[in-house]
Amino acid sequence: MPTKFQVCRFNSSGDILIKRVCIFDVKDAPRTGRPVVENVDEITEIIEVDQHVSSRSITQELKIEQKSVLNHLRKIVFKKKLHVWVPQRLTPKHMMDRISICQALAKRNEIDPFLKRMVTGDERWVTYVNIL
Repeated sequence: MPTKFQVCRFNSSGDILIKRVCIFDVKDAPRTGRPVVENVDEITEIIEVDQHVSSRSITQELKIEQKSVLNHLRKIVFKKKLHVWVPQRLTPKHMMDRISICQALAKRNEIDPFLKRMVTGDERWVTYVNIL
């Protein structure tokens, strides 16, 4: 809580008596330092126009720090994958694409059980063919 001091009176020996006054103001006082600038909309517009744009070129265009650009991109859930900015969350179109691909693979597996020939381990998939 901010306080300010107020001179109340002088005593007979010449000492100054100071009274502490508390300020109960609920409004934010102006702060020193760099103002917070929200450019999230401008950043998303730039990425929608060109998904191959770098964060450095965004900083040069908007004249803000690169760390601020990366923080804003993290807020709006974008990640750089293979030099392309992509949303982390799936769009409804991407979800429908995944569902149709899974259904097609399930139908293919009924005709030709190819999943039995797959060996998985960690993050590597290897096709197994028994040559006996």
